Amino acid sequence: MKASLKITLTILATIVLMVLAYGIINALTKNLLEERITITVLVLSVIAVIGVLTVVATVYEANHQTKKDKLVNVGEDQHPLALFRYCPVCGSSDFVAKQDNSKTCENCGFNYYINPSAAVAALIVNEEGELLVGRRAHHPAKGTLDLPGGFVTLKESGEEAVRREIKEELNLTVTNAEMLFTIPNRYRWSGMTIPTLDLFYRCDVEDLNKLKPLDDVAETFFIKLDYIQPEDFGLASIREAVQHFKEGSVPFIS
Repeated sequence: MKASLKITLTILATIVLMVLAYGIINALTKNLLEERITITVLVLSVIAVIGVLTVVATVYEANHQTKKDKLVNVGEDQHPLALFRYCPVCGSSDFVAKQDNSKTCENCGFNYYINPSAAVAALIVNEEGELLVGRRAHHPAKGTLDLPGGFVTLKESGEEAVRREIKEELNLTVTNAEMLFTIPNRYRWSGMTIPTLDLFYRCDVEDLNKLKPLDDVAETFFIKLDYIQPEDFGLASIREAVQHFKEGSVPFIS
């Protein structure tokens, strides 16, 4: 039997017992004043018991859910679905972490998986062989260096996404996009860790004279490959990507 149901039945049983007690006392009491006192005492007792049981139920549910969210440790402070405390189908709080990327509702059996979201990043080089980088205008990693890019939206290919992001962030038009490699990453946003698969494209653009930092980009500039310091880039996958690009290597391929 679930804890919430047990608590509800306990409250109902307490009320029934108090009503029966009142009936017995009332049958034995004929004095009107004593009867009023008895009613007042019983009402206050019922309110007090309900209040105490409500507090106990709230504390129990909170502790119970915290234990559920800590059942699976994926190397982060929280399970990636820790913020999803209730089943989206039936609303039950018995929404338990079963794997490092899923939760299962023990009430209705619904399973929910969180899989990597696709994101893109562009490697744009000018005629002097310098890499175009930007500075992040917002958190996470505000103020650090970054490559232009962002998340792939619904019904959008990676190539379409990188073209859109470059236009939105740099005011540039991509004429050719060649995917070089992919790197798994984790992106902290809105209190949760989002697993991503970052797609890195070597991009040619139409006219660099139109370059202008927009949207999430505070400033842009070109930097020689020899001067690139991966630690200056705020996101882990970007650091790894620029290191591979600088060395002319492709990750995960031997």
